[in-house]
Amino acid sequence: MYENRMKNYSSAFNHARESFILNPYCYETWEQLATAIAQLPEFNLDIPDHPMSSLFLLYLQGTWRINIWSSNIHAPSILRNLHFTRLQIAGLHYHKLENHKAEEIYEQILETHSCSLDGMDFYSDILFLKGQKSDLQELMNRAYAIKELHPVTCHISGNYHSLCGDHEKAAVYFRRATRLNPKRSSAWILAAQQYLELRQPEAAIDCYLRATGIFDYICTNGLEINPNDFRGWFGLGQIYELLDSLPLALEFFSRACRLAPNDHRAYTGLGNCFLLNGQLGQALTAFQKAIECRDAPTDVYLSLGAVYIKMKKLQEAISHFRYYLDSNPAILNSPEPVTDPTLQAAILSVAKDDQSKGDYLKATLWFSLLSRSHGQVRWGPY
Repeated sequence: MYENRMKNYSSAFNHARESFILNPYCYETWEQLATAIAQLPEFNLDIPDHPMSSLFLLYLQGTWRINIWSSNIHAPSILRNLHFTRLQIAGLHYHKLENHKAEEIYEQILETHSCSLDGMDFYSDILFLKGQKSDLQELMNRAYAIKELHPVTCHISGNYHSLCGDHEKAAVYFRRATRLNPKRSSAWILAAQQYLELRQPEAAIDCYLRATGIFDYICTNGLEINPNDFRGWFGLGQIYELLDSLPLALEFFSRACRLAPNDHRAYTGLGNCFLLNGQLGQALTAFQKAIECRDAPTDVYLSLGAVYIKMKKLQEAISHFRYYLDSNPAILNSPEPVTDPTLQAAILSVAKDDQSKGDYLKATLWFSLLSRSHGQVRWGPY
């Protein structure tokens, strides 16, 4: 504990690891070992084969987001039905964006532990993403009945007011959650998102920096925040990209990619920065990795086409543009003008390709779509 507070994480890791080997049942040892691991770029855990060792590894993934992308979710069978174990498994599913699996476990926990707030902040995030306002309100009322001044209750309230569009009130609740527990990186991140909605980028940057552990003043009584939530680094990357500070944006997006190698958002942000910086090879690699991720949106194909256009590889660009347009048929029938330069380039490239292949009807439809842009088409988009 002393070594962690003095930021001697390597020494803290060694002492906590030895303590774990001697007594793997001590939860305080778990917390100190996890705190040290969270701050180390590399570590060799090498703990003995023990039921508590398997549970600790699950704890690292479910609570601390360390090595969360491991495909092997393992818990000793004798401990699998414990409340603590179920919370870790649900947290791991949540961090891996397997929200349907996490939601099922959280609903079971609500039934069996109706007076517990453990994990309900993540459950409220899932309800928020699904837009289930009535369920989120019911969860908020339940949390208020259990304990009003609790960081999880404030977190749930923030999600509810954000879903209702009251971002100012949501920001108040998320900041209240951080005052009750300054270690809650998720509350800092969600507070930052509310400030972005309120057009307050300075406050958003401050919250993101606190969420990522960059500032020393985020420490309270020597307790470090967990810097392994990629959303903080991703948010910083987005803001600094908008501020045209590409070196900083690239650094933050790269950190987000290392923390969440299976999340397309981090690679897409990194690819956009490389594209703006003229680093076409790196941009191509980043977008290709984004496509390999689960649930990657078709927008990535549009970005890949833009890279190929700049690399003078027209056929590859047309192939990716066509895939994007075929995946979004509503674009062709939209009455709205096309104002996005990349989308204009995609439509123009596909239209000319159809024309060259003799498919004049389809080419005419694409050219007609561009003509509805009321002079906003950039015929030389790059």
